[in-house]
Amino acid sequence: MSDIINENKIYPIIFSRKIKSTIWGGRRLYSGRDPENGRLGSCPKIGEIWSLCENHNIVALNGPYKLFMLEDILKDVPVGFLGGPFQNNHFPLIMKIIDADDRLSIQLHPDDEKARELEKYYCGKTEMWYVLDASADSEIILGFNRKIDENEFRRHIENNSLESVLNHIRVKKGDTFLIRPGCVHAIGKGVLIAEIQQNCDITYRVYDYARKDADGKTRELHIKKALKCVDYDQINVNAPRALRLCDFKGGSVTHLNSNAYFDVAAYEFSGERGFDYKFKLPVFSVFMNIGEDIYVSYGDSGCDYFPKYSSLLMPAGYEGAHFEAADSENGISLLQAFTLPDTPQKSSIIKSSFSIR
Repeated sequence: MSDIINENKIYPIIFSRKIKSTIWGGRRLYSGRDPENGRLGSCPKIGEIWSLCENHNIVALNGPYKLFMLEDILKDVPVGFLGGPFQNNHFPLIMKIIDADDRLSIQLHPDDEKARELEKYYCGKTEMWYVLDASADSEIILGFNRKIDENEFRRHIENNSLESVLNHIRVKKGDTFLIRPGCVHAIGKGVLIAEIQQNCDITYRVYDYARKDADGKTRELHIKKALKCVDYDQINVNAPRALRLCDFKGGSVTHLNSNAYFDVAAYEFSGERGFDYKFKLPVFSVFMNIGEDIYVSYGDSGCDYFPKYSSLLMPAGYEGAHFEAADSENGISLLQAFTLPDTPQKSSIIKSSFSIR
């Protein structure tokens, strides 16, 4: 790649997607087809779209890095593109879409310390859910509904009564939830979510409704490791409070969540106007398109297709990208994740970066 001029490498990079079939998945993630008309009945169920992560054959779709995998791009981008080094040289985020046509297992994830101890992996998993759609009466499970201890937790697992002590929350489109390591949780039937998380795929299932996979086998549970990670203080967990960052004619930006590992903002704009991205964050960010297809223009002549449920890597300090709906009748809906250092100055950096110039 040495023949590529450095300044041409600093641009918004759009990536391909990784499709995953799961036992609990649905058919809402099939592009351009109506799951109610019968044409998809024999198609595999899609549970997840991984729209950005390393080591999953996800490649760039535009510009000088076209067809290069994320991990190769990260080794080559000019100094300043990312805004700082990564822990253990790993990309810090995974961006997903999850379609739960059935209940996901009741599970939890380790924190950084437990991930190193139990799996020899450098980080645990903090994640955030943003509800894109939900059927009537859909719910999630998040933590406990009262104080319990390990003995009672074990007893409920053995008796298949764990759900009785868990915190069930009805959800609707636009809800946001932070799932901390050790928090027992599950996505319920009928929920479609965008998930932003640490770069960790370690999951400890504690209950899976005794269901069987296509081979007639029940899925593995991980009770022993889960017991070392569960946080019994996660009781009646609520959604975090969102904060409106700025408003424009035809749109707004809302800060959905802040934690030690990432921040997430939501963008909503009318399709008629589109919007110019002028927020000079000092670190890279990732945009996930959670609405309909759009176009992104940048530089002197760049204009690229940004499909629904894809992700885009925005360079640190970049401004001048223009987002426009492929169909002006559709709005523009984006999530933006970024990884500022968790310092007392973070809040003021965010406010300053999102101030209207």
